[in-house]
Amino acid sequence: MTPLRYVLTSGSPRRRDLIRQVGIPARICPAVGKETSSKRDPRAYAADLARHKAQEIAQQEEKTPGDYCVIGADTIVVLDGAILGKPKDRADAKRMITALQGRSHEVITGVCLSYRRDGLSGQCAFSEVSSVRVVPMSEEEIDCTWLPARPMTRPGPTGFRAPLASTWPGSRATTTTSSACRSPGSIKR
Repeated sequence: MTPLRYVLTSGSPRRRDLIRQVGIPARICPAVGKETSSKRDPRAYAADLARHKAQEIAQQEEKTPGDYCVIGADTIVVLDGAILGKPKDRADAKRMITALQGRSHEVITGVCLSYRRDGLSGQCAFSEVSSVRVVPMSEEEIDCTWLPARPMTRPGPTGFRAPLASTWPGSRATTTTSSACRSPGSIKR
């Protein structure tokens, strides 16, 4: 059996670090396609976004001989059943943080593994959910919470600084945008 080439479809330093922590030597090849889905269910929506990313890069990997596993991932924030997109600007991020503060919401990471192993191709997609409660904050604290360097690259306003968010139940890895820790064995197989 030949070794797999692992490819991560994200340029996120958080995802890269988590993948390496579980012992997967992945090459980084960020997907550039649109992040859209027709799915209405938030878990299916997140998995579908991950699937699009994995398929985009898997099409490139198909051109190279050998076995591969492409790891696609995408994270969304859900409040009261509504999927929050990426903030358009600072005012939008502040609006989202204001809506989240003092309440619980869900952070859902979808993951898709697209692979070729011994001539057989396949795909496996799943999602992980964590509940997150953002502590109540003053307007000044809200202004200091958002990370202005990343206004449009993170789902919802997820640039929180500890201890403004506390998580339970679910994986902290989900809130740092990777569910690779869910089952490293399944990715390595």
